[in-house]
Amino acid sequence: MIAWDEKWHTLRHGDVYPLPLATDTGWGADGWRVDVVVLTDVSDEGYSAVSVFTYREPYADDRAPDDAEATRVTKAGLGAFAVRLREVLATEEKPKSAFWRG
Repeated sequence: MIAWDEKWHTLRHGDVYPLPLATDTGWGADGWRVDVVVLTDVSDEGYSAVSVFTYREPYADDRAPDDAEATRVTKAGLGAFAVRLREVLATEEKPKSAFWRG
């Protein structure tokens, strides 16, 4: 796998413009939230990003959130993002906004 930050300069001046996507999964009082984000800056202190899709899901039960549940919800969020992306790319009409929400 090629790290995008190593090839960014070469790729963005060619035919390919890499889009560095990441996920941010968290929880709050109302349940899980998975954001698919475009990274705008990455440094030792963290990252800056713009959210392009949000998936929410209520908690499955009254247990405290754990890693297995976070992984399951993240996969569900990515699946929902993939379905939405496929719908947008398949449509004849262009979306009204470049930043659509699911």
